[in-house]
Formats: sequence, C-alpha cells, structure tokens
Amino acid sequence: MKEILGVEHLSVTYTDGNRRIPAVNDVSFTVDEGEIIAIAGESGCGKSTLITAILQLLSPDIADITGSIRLNGQDLASVDPELLRRMRWTDISLVPQSAMNALNPIMSIEEQMKRIMAAHGTMPTTRDLDKRIDETLVMVNIQPRYKKLYPFELSGGMRQRVAIALALMLHPKLVVMDEPTTGLDVIVQRGILMEIRRLQKELGFAVCLVSHDMSLLIELAHTIYVMYAGRVIESGPSREIYRTPKHPYTQGLIACFPPLQGSRKVLEGIPGSPPDLGQLPPGCAFQPRCTQCLDICLAEIPVLEKVSSSRAVACHLYPSQLTSNTGESTYDRIS
Repeated sequence: MKEILGVEHLSVTYTDGNRRIPAVNDVSFTVDEGEIIAIAGESGCGKSTLITAILQLLSPDIADITGSIRLNGQDLASVDPELLRRMRWTDISLVPQSAMNALNPIMSIEEQMKRIMAAHGTMPTTRDLDKRIDETLVMVNIQPRYKKLYPFELSGGMRQRVAIALALMLHPKLVVMDEPTTGLDVIVQRGILMEIRRLQKELGFAVCLVSHDMSLLIELAHTIYVMYAGRVIESGPSREIYRTPKHPYTQGLIACFPPLQGSRKVLEGIPGSPPDLGQLPPGCAFQPRCTQCLDICLAEIPVLEKVSSSRAVACHLYPSQLTSNTGESTYDRIS
C-alpha cells in the first residue's frame, strides 16, 4: 500500500532556560493508505508532543526537532509555510484532545465549519456550502438542525462528533486523533469508537490514533506503537500485542484496563509513576517500576529490535538484546 506518513528517527527536545527535556527520542513509524495505527502510553510519555511535531505546530523557540517527517512523499521540514498551512486539513487533519476546550465557545458549529472552508479557499456557493455542512454533520450522526448551536449547548459525545466532523470537512488522507474518547462515559466511548471505524471504512482515510486506553486501541487499530518516557518500547499488530505483550510496561498497560468484550478480570495497576523526562533514571527508563528488572536494566538503555517478523521490543529480557554482534553477552561487557 502507498505510504501516507513516514516518520524517521524523530526526536523533540524542549528547552527551558538551561534545562533540556527530551520529550520524544528517536521515534520511527509509517502510516499506509487506509491503515489505522495507534500510539499508546501514559500521560507524559511524549504522545501529544509527537503528533504536534508531525503537524509542524511546535515553535523552534521552545523545541529542537531532528529527524524526518514525510507526508505524501514531501519532507515537511522543507515545505513552504503557506503550502504547509494548506496541507493541514486537506492532507492531514487533527481531532484534538478535549473537544469542549478545542471548539470555539463563542461561535456556532456552523460558523466553525464555514471558517475551515474559507481558510482553505474552498468556499462554494451558499447553497452548496449549507449542503456540505449538513452532509458532514449527518455523516457523524448529528442532525443538521444542531448546526446553529454553540459548543456549550451540546453533550460531550456530540462535541466529540463535531470535532470529528470538522476534521473530515476537506476529506483528508490522514486523520490524527488525540485521545478522542477522553472524558466520555463508557457507552458514549463505544459509540464514538464505532463511528470512527465506520467512517474510516466508508471514506478510506488513514488514522493515527493516540490514547492511553489499550482496550480501545486493540479494538480499533491495526498496529500499535507503545511509548514510554519518549521512546517506542514495543510495536506490532494490535491483536498480537494483546495476546502476547512482551515488554513489562505493555503487560502492565493491558492489565490496567477492562476489555471492551469478553469476561471480567481483576484490574492491576503499574507501581510507581512515570519519570520526569528531564531527569530520567540510568539504564532503562522503566526499571524503577519494573517487577522483572535485571542488573543490566540499571546500566544500559535497551534498543528497539525485531523479535519476530512483525514485532519489535526494547527490553533486556529478550535474547536479541542480550547478545552483541560479536556474540559477546552484554552481561560480560558490563561485568
């Protein structure tokens, strides 16, 4: 399939006076035409920074960005700012986190949809514009009569549907969704999940879905990339990761959430808290919280390596991490 988005060795470091905070560290992945990929992890792991960097919304005054980001084969770092602005919403769009805060509180839904069209120079006649707005709202199961309302007059689920409608106004090839079900009750979450799946199948756009909720991601995504402390620590097909999670952190994430289907299970928390990205522990960033920690984990940062044709993991528990190219054990090298 055709590649829509290609991210290679992307790193983002925030600057705070003399302090440097590595929020994203050497992340690589691709999104193909019609594919749904997911970025998973707790708050503070770098997920939102990653997608903000992809959308080129980080100011160089506060963040240093290295690596490459390709959208439809174009290197976004070298794209003219005006062309980049036009590419947003026509090639790539965003469903931001927390629709109540993302929507303009003093503009009706209709006005906000019109502004997107106007900003991209695609304003049709008044009659055609009204038809386009109505069709887009119906597409996300909102009756056109609600377009005159303001965000505060809508329920949480309806606001989220409006955010999805806004992202689909110009028929983008890739839609980035940042925590699209956060703050919604379980029944509404399920409805939004089914809506995303239906729209993606009908319209054929690719999705980059960002969430901490592994049960949601496993249900929806084809491929999952699990992040911790700015790094991807495991990746693979969603069903495989659900059945056989390899990294202790991934195992903990899955144990934290009830499945959307199947029998009940006892939920287990991950001990400790995510690290301060400006003061990471030595070795593996997860080692202070890991119940399977080895001595090597305290000294060396594990590298993301293939453990099968479809899976990769950054963990010293797996043989590919324990032997160097010369056949010398890593334990031998540090002892």
